[in-house]
Amino acid sequence: MADSSKIRSFKIESGMDLSITLDIDTNILIPDYAHETARFWVSSGDVLDASDDDDYQAVARYAAGDLWRYLIDGYNEVGALQKLHEQEGWCWPGDSVGITIRDYEIPGFDAEYYEVEVLA
Repeated sequence: MADSSKIRSFKIESGMDLSITLDIDTNILIPDYAHETARFWVSSGDVLDASDDDDYQAVARYAAGDLWRYLIDGYNEVGALQKLHEQEGWCWPGDSVGITIRDYEIPGFDAEYYEVEVLA
């Protein structure tokens, strides 16, 4: 039996050693949910323009910021996705948002690794 799932993958980067690779299962995050989510926020016009009007790319862009924040706060990948699913704009039916974090990089926040310039 053939697997009919279709995964869309996106790598999002934002300087400062921030990157995240997301896999979106389009059988869970169906096109209607992607369309709704991509247009939920006030900035949707700009984000859709930056995404070449690709609803799934816009969803990945929106998810990245929240997921980075949760990962920086100490959540693991599953916990970060669960927190995302609880947020306004992401709570469609089912137990999953249909997104998997394949890989990510966040900067270290240990004081001994900061670069410091003495100004006075």
